[in-house]
Amino acid sequence: MSKPNARLTLEFALDLRVPDAMTGHDHGALCQELCEMLGATVIKGLPAISTKQLAKAGVSLLGHHHHATVENLAAPALDPAVVARVAAHLTDDEIQSLCRKAAAQAPSADDELLRYLRRQALALVSEYRLVPCRLNAVQTSGASGVQEGKLNLTNGSVMLDEGFRKVRLKGDQGAIPVTVEGLAGNLRATLSGHTLSGPVLAVDVADLVPHRGHLIGLWQQGCARDGA
Repeated sequence: MSKPNARLTLEFALDLRVPDAMTGHDHGALCQELCEMLGATVIKGLPAISTKQLAKAGVSLLGHHHHATVENLAAPALDPAVVARVAAHLTDDEIQSLCRKAAAQAPSADDELLRYLRRQALALVSEYRLVPCRLNAVQTSGASGVQEGKLNLTNGSVMLDEGFRKVRLKGDQGAIPVTVEGLAGNLRATLSGHTLSGPVLAVDVADLVPHRGHLIGLWQQGCARDGA
């Protein structure tokens, strides 16, 4: 079989009114039910029709797959400010999406809700989202100086750049100031040890939340530069 040299993605959004009994189902169950309702007529019919139509222009359909997702519009959305408390790494659009998707099964108790939303936020985006930073730390030799690194917005970890990873930092120096471009004050990192990859440093995610808009903006700027 010849190898494909192009991929076509077709996407339709169908606004539905489902029976009230279905609105309480979770995302996976609702997707499965709707796909079963559509059945082979739709899921296999579109590739079959596409094969005939494309063949008229000499285009061959070599394979296909489908993806289904559903958003429960009936579920009350969560407050974005509550989601943001545990999701400093998400964009505004991602927080809005999570507010809708996580609402149906959100627990009512505050502590449980925040733990639930943190899990949901990491399930939505778990990739590293890095912004440049600088640390002013004391080494075991007693010398102090600035180390360049990257702050991971997803979990608060701070990874020193390659040239600083062999540096041994003093363990009892307390909170280490972390400077990020554009922030009026410093963040604070704690040192919990050393590995082959360098010092193990982290900023509490809760301390990133008040600066989420600025930090996400820096991350997006970095993505734009890398993609240019």
